[in-house]
Amino acid sequence: MKTPAPIFALALLITPLATLRSDPAPASVEQPASELKLTHKKNEDAAIVRVTLDDNQDVVDYQVLEHTHPAIAAFVAKKLKSQRTPEAQRARKPIPKVFDFQFSISPALPKNLGPVYLVADLEKKPIVKKSVVPNVPYEILGRGATGRVLLDLIISETGKVVYCRINQPSKNGFNACALDAAKDFKFQPGIKDGKPVACLYELPMTFTAPE
Repeated sequence: MKTPAPIFALALLITPLATLRSDPAPASVEQPASELKLTHKKNEDAAIVRVTLDDNQDVVDYQVLEHTHPAIAAFVAKKLKSQRTPEAQRARKPIPKVFDFQFSISPALPKNLGPVYLVADLEKKPIVKKSVVPNVPYEILGRGATGRVLLDLIISETGKVVYCRINQPSKNGFNACALDAAKDFKFQPGIKDGKPVACLYELPMTFTAPE
């Protein structure tokens, strides 16, 4: 499998309709014009993405057709690399070889944010230099609640958290605590081609009841 580098936001910064590919598109696949119109809320970023699937319903090619922010490419790539088509959806309705969908994220990304890479494409992953203990309200601790929150962070080339959103929330009131704490984390930045770069990083936070 041939992968271009960088396959994410750098390409989007160069051309308005950038192609993000994990494999060359099959020559036999017809590329239809998208009927989707890019729509998004005020505090949200979005992109229209074209996806090509193989016979096993796995992604072999993807292309960002429109976007509201160049760094959204990293979120799109992360989603497509980690997610397969659900079995239930396959059984209910055959999925075409090529289809378009809108991908949205909230809150909106920082306007001055440049290229963003996935951790998997870095030579060295970010390392936590300073962690912050979440400030959990007494009423939550008092009832013995536990939970886990998974956060999406964008860590800048200086190691600062410049963006934070909840990927997988907790049901027990820990989401706001996790967000507040994550924003003050400090990292040794990831390295790409020998230089520090911004990257999309997953940070899990687990909350346990005090003994």
